[in-house]
Amino acid sequence: MNSLRHFPLGTRFPDSAHAVVSSLPTMADVIGYEEQDPRVTRAMLSGYPRFVVHAYVAQLIAFYLRREALVEREAVLIPSRRAALDLIARVDGEAIALEVEPSLYLVHVDATDCELSKRLRKYVQHVGCGISSRQAEDLLIQCGELEQAFQEAAYSGNAQVEVERK
Repeated sequence: MNSLRHFPLGTRFPDSAHAVVSSLPTMADVIGYEEQDPRVTRAMLSGYPRFVVHAYVAQLIAFYLRREALVEREAVLIPSRRAALDLIARVDGEAIALEVEPSLYLVHVDATDCELSKRLRKYVQHVGCGISSRQAEDLLIQCGELEQAFQEAAYSGNAQVEVERK
């Protein structure tokens, strides 16, 4: 295994729907990420959940917004009532929490209020209270928006020995 091989911009590592690493192979890409250059942000298929909204989470948010007929709203999914109420209190705006599944809240704001939308996203980023990609995947399957779960490889032996062997 050569850990120094080149991975193109945005490549997930490992190659999994739930990966939290995207390749930023050059300093220009790192700078582009920090400056939110669309060339870089469009290429990133995944990333650390506090900084990149996972595709499954985004798809689930879009599903709930459609289902609830919430037009021109931006939203996040929060997995507890207390966390949803804390978020509403913290963003100090016209945020609304709607329980869309048992103990799952869609906290939404007016999408045209850029400052409020930014505060909503920043709170989730800094507190880390959003849902996981696996939870979103399960709910997408339940709601009929996804056919099946991503088939992850499992290793039944001693993983540490196997990794060190390669």
